[in-house]
Amino acid sequence: MRHAKIIYLRKCDEGKPRCGNCLDRNEKCVYIAPSHSRPQKPVTFQTSSRSSDSGGSSHPATPPEVYDDGQFDEIIPRPGPEYTTNRVIKVDLSPHFALVPGRPGRPTNEAKLLHHWITVTCSGVRFPNRSSTAELMREAIPQLATSFPFLQDALLACAAVHLIDRTAVEPQSLVGSASSKYFTKALRSFQQILAEPEKVAESAEAIFATSMLIALWNGMNAFHHSNKDEFYDDFVRFFRMSQGTKTVGYNYWSHLDGTRCRRLIEAREGATVLDEELPDFLKNERLMLISSRVKDGIDEEVSDPATREVYRITMSLIEWVHAALLIPANTISELAGRVNTFPTMCPGAFVTLLAQKDERAIAIAAHYMATACKVDNYSWFLAGGKMKRYIRVLCSMVQRKEWVVWPLITIGDSWTSVLLQVDGQENERIYTLANEILGNVPWNW
Repeated sequence: MRHAKIIYLRKCDEGKPRCGNCLDRNEKCVYIAPSHSRPQKPVTFQTSSRSSDSGGSSHPATPPEVYDDGQFDEIIPRPGPEYTTNRVIKVDLSPHFALVPGRPGRPTNEAKLLHHWITVTCSGVRFPNRSSTAELMREAIPQLATSFPFLQDALLACAAVHLIDRTAVEPQSLVGSASSKYFTKALRSFQQILAEPEKVAESAEAIFATSMLIALWNGMNAFHHSNKDEFYDDFVRFFRMSQGTKTVGYNYWSHLDGTRCRRLIEAREGATVLDEELPDFLKNERLMLISSRVKDGIDEEVSDPATREVYRITMSLIEWVHAALLIPANTISELAGRVNTFPTMCPGAFVTLLAQKDERAIAIAAHYMATACKVDNYSWFLAGGKMKRYIRVLCSMVQRKEWVVWPLITIGDSWTSVLLQVDGQENERIYTLANEILGNVPWNW
């Protein structure tokens, strides 16, 4: 019995508890109150000499300490060398990242989420002109967040929803719950600010940044975590939120004049194109025509000229996205940037058609998703391995199979031939069309 007791003490280290001991072994700590028996360990931020752009104000030479009391040990994993048992988090940014004003003693999990945003999440956010996007997401927005709690909540929500996919099964629900709470709080505060015009002018830069993160969160949440039944509603919501970014930018663009965010946003190709400017924008761009029949018969079948124009412009915009493949250098990176830009650039009327489950609009959306599928590994918030599944969902909602031949052939898997059937039967006309599109699809393949 005594020998067994000694083994038990060594296994859980009850005799000398320390932070992270059981977590390092992937075991649940059974010690009753470990925080009472160990000193608090500060999370230190290693900073650079880089100065902030916020009006030239100086920051404390010694960053404040954020104490780790172990309360989030089970929620936030430490998958790599960044999170060690001595709780050192290294962030190569200014000291003001260590503690946000108005939140004294910020919990350690927020420090870890911020660290995850800066070191991991931002690496996957791809828009045209990658260097300006990296500076915007990794530096400008977090610096703004130190003064605007609603922006900080939106940032933490995005970091948490991204962390879910990199978390062990057990704490996923806890991280997901934290993400939803941060997002709900950010959205509520964001709406309150917009309802007070006198506060908008002084907060315009943070408001615009928050609208971007709200759209980003909706995209990550929809594409990563929707089931088949929820996917379409979340898909439409993502497009609506992305349009919100354009609306906020249109309404408050003048207030952003001279700001760092505006300078970085304007460096992104196509980022500031409004609905009425899209036709001229596309005239000056090279398009890669996708041999689709989705635009065929529009003049005869669609009576409203405005709706016809929406179909044509949106499909041309997808062809602009796809044309990134024609660029000799960095084609995948450029394509990923255009894919991510598309939801904010597509006409608002197209999103309305999606919400109404317009069949032609759904077919166009399937073309967008199929193009996005080409950069699946480069654009992490576009669903990872679920992308093909979502394309199949969209294509199954379209009765006119000739409209979705290109998306289905593009993803080409075991379901393709089934989804191309008409009334449950293989159709020679559809396969002939597929052969015209790609030139290598045999009948009865």
